[in-house]
Amino acid sequence: MIQRVVDWGFSPKVIKNVKEIINEWFSGSTLNGVLNVWERSTVTIENQQIPLHVLSYNVHGWGTRALEAIDLIFKTDSSICVFTEVGELWNSFTIPHFNIFYQKGTNDDGGVIVAIGKHLKATRIDINIENTIIIDIEGLSEQIRIIAIYWPNCQKRNLDDLKTFIVERTIFTGDFNATREEWNSPASDTRGNQLKKWIEENNLVFIPGTKNSSKRSKRHIDLIFTNIDEVKAETLSFGTSDHWPMLIKTEQIGFQTVGQFPIVNWTIYEIMLSLVQEYWIKELDDQNVDNWYHNYTRFLAALKNRSTQWKSRDKYRPSLPPYIVEMLKKLLPPAYAHCLATCFNVWLRECRFPDFWKVARIVTLNKLKAGIPKPDQTRPISLLPTHSKLFEKIILEKTKSWAESNQLIPVEQSGFRPGGLLPTRSLLGPAKCR
Repeated sequence: MIQRVVDWGFSPKVIKNVKEIINEWFSGSTLNGVLNVWERSTVTIENQQIPLHVLSYNVHGWGTRALEAIDLIFKTDSSICVFTEVGELWNSFTIPHFNIFYQKGTNDDGGVIVAIGKHLKATRIDINIENTIIIDIEGLSEQIRIIAIYWPNCQKRNLDDLKTFIVERTIFTGDFNATREEWNSPASDTRGNQLKKWIEENNLVFIPGTKNSSKRSKRHIDLIFTNIDEVKAETLSFGTSDHWPMLIKTEQIGFQTVGQFPIVNWTIYEIMLSLVQEYWIKELDDQNVDNWYHNYTRFLAALKNRSTQWKSRDKYRPSLPPYIVEMLKKLLPPAYAHCLATCFNVWLRECRFPDFWKVARIVTLNKLKAGIPKPDQTRPISLLPTHSKLFEKIILEKTKSWAESNQLIPVEQSGFRPGGLLPTRSLLGPAKCR
């Protein structure tokens, strides 16, 4: 068997991995014994703490810089983002896997966006102040509050309006257009003096970046204040705005995520299917179709498990893509499709669905936009076996073809068919009356 893999031109590494699996296949005394070993080929999955990253960036127009901002979010692995001076095109682009909160500004150029990753629960605090958003965030090791503001030179603001909203573990950030020498600006201005006094009264601490945030001057006006311990900030040399982005980091607060993720070697999987297909064709001749199908589907799942490697993950990423099942169908060699057709024909002749297709897996979907739901905040769906769906589709196509060829379906009949929906029938009735 291995010589066939060599003749197919695969790399030495692939040949070595296939040889190990083939040896396990032939060393087992029974099929059940081999599948039991492969089904147990798993690793202990450990959770890991992901530190919290908060991005603060004056985009100077969301409509022209949304794509670079989204790129920056995923490059920095930021779970929370504050974007200021977003402008009237703030809703022209959405951020994948994030919930968006917006507050208008004093003019068309202003406005603030706070984006929260959907793995966290965000609750907006009602406050009717332009260019200001307050969000409470759960799902972290500790709950925090984000106060995001944009303070243009033309806006008059009473900071005491925010005094009651300063709580434990608050991050207060945005574009303040205020300068102080001790905040890495060349000079102090009136707004900076006012802000410094207010910050000290509310027990907040200034978090410096690694350089000034303004590109047009040496001023540092995108500021960060907090009462959380051990918070650091980095000024990023990125983007086309006239401000540099600020990345806020803390090791003390974060969220739990799976520390490893599976990588299926589909090349090895496909090779193994091709090598053992003769065995399964012979087994179909010696067994009844129900037993064969049960063993065969178990083999497919066990082989996938055996072809999987678990690797450490450094970054939070969304779940696996949705096209895996369709890809698996295409990996099956033609002989397997012939075996499935044999099973399907037996069940059609006997006019029955096999018992193992009558059991569905129930998965609950979160009805909330973010956060961990309660049982009554979920919606259950049934996941039916993939082959049963193929079987149903075959019956549907055959029945439809027979009915249409014998002119048994009137044009007016509604149903889930091309051109046969209820609106079609509703429109045909009045037309015939006329």
